[in-house]
Amino acid sequence: MSEELSPSPGHEKWSALLEQVALHRDKRAFAELFEHFAPLLKAYLFSIGGRSLNDASVEELVQEAMLSVWRKAPLYDRKKAAASTWIYTLTRNLRIDWLRRQNRQEAEELPDEWEDADEHEPVVSLHLHKLNHELNHSLKQLPIDQKEVLMKVYMEDKSHQDVAMELNLPLGTVKSRVRLALQKLKVNLSHVEL
Repeated sequence: MSEELSPSPGHEKWSALLEQVALHRDKRAFAELFEHFAPLLKAYLFSIGGRSLNDASVEELVQEAMLSVWRKAPLYDRKKAAASTWIYTLTRNLRIDWLRRQNRQEAEELPDEWEDADEHEPVVSLHLHKLNHELNHSLKQLPIDQKEVLMKVYMEDKSHQDVAMELNLPLGTVKSRVRLALQKLKVNLSHVEL
């Protein structure tokens, strides 16, 4: 890249709080993350869940997602992703696991419409709709080989090694494609504020 995009102040704040949780198990930082992200995750899960998730399931998944944020915070690296992206990825993966447990199939892309958006949170719905649109657009812009490995790693929850064996590629190639795809997504989504 010829020029570096600077992250927005909001992204920096969430990343800093997440690092405080990771390094110091800071309960106040976690409480602030929880207060901000729990309602967003709830709206996100309703928006992508359609009829497959009810209120109790969504509440349970949000609690599980935030517990994962607490437990997995040491794995977070702001150089690889914004805090919001990392938290949404954890949440999406938990939802996929939940759907697998329910013996339901997972769709490959996020829905284009927000069927169950909470009417009391129009700003949240608007932000999530914009993020959804931008993410789908950015995914379509990726080269096919990068999109393929990214979908297998993040949507099918496969390890890099499993993807390498499945596609008959060197492990380094799979890791490079994932890294390049994530870098492109990060650049393409850096202007989206949550």
